[in-house]
Amino acid sequence: MLNNKLRTEENMVDVIALIKQVGHEEGIEQGREEGREEGRQEGKQEGEREKAIQTAKRMLDRQIDIQTISDITELSLEDIAKIERESKS
Repeated sequence: MLNNKLRTEENMVDVIALIKQVGHEEGIEQGREEGREEGRQEGKQEGEREKAIQTAKRMLDRQIDIQTISDITELSLEDIAKIERESKS
């Protein structure tokens, strides 16, 4: 009887260890997926910003005023002024 009780406790310890391991692995996978999603979002934002900068450059080449460029591209006036200065260099 004592031997059976010890086996049952050993099994419980094994089950608890297995549950911890599975939970740990699931947590790691969830963290990886969240990291990938965050990376995709950051990449998308960087791409959108780069597209806005390229659009602003083309608009500056056509001598469109910076307020209009800002309204259309959603870039700040400071960003557009910087782009303008860099393009003149």
